[in-house]
Amino acid sequence: MTMPQPTVRPSGPDPETVRQVVMSAAQQVRRCYRPPRLTRRARGIATSISVRYAIDGRLAQPPALLRQDGVTPDLRLEAAQLAQAAIEAITRCTPLALPQESHAGGWDEFELTFGFAAVG
Repeated sequence: MTMPQPTVRPSGPDPETVRQVVMSAAQQVRRCYRPPRLTRRARGIATSISVRYAIDGRLAQPPALLRQDGVTPDLRLEAAQLAQAAIEAITRCTPLALPQESHAGGWDEFELTFGFAAVG
């Protein structure tokens, strides 16, 4: 006689669902993004913002700058302008249309990265 084995189920959100929700959020925010005038060199800056949403798609807390890559001392002013533009885009686009049934599954808090190569 064999003993029944427990079924191991992954805990936490389904990674594919979270990826799809984050991509949807990025597409919605992209439409609200108004980049500042930049020098060519400043276009290499990538700005990552932490966002946290309530179940209704409204911001649960203000967006926060996590980091910026590609910033040199002479690009600090433009980096600050890029960060402000990213935060304004996130705020302007609230509320987002995101699936409420997946909120507890992982899309309540994530990171959006703004840059000229990609937003996502």
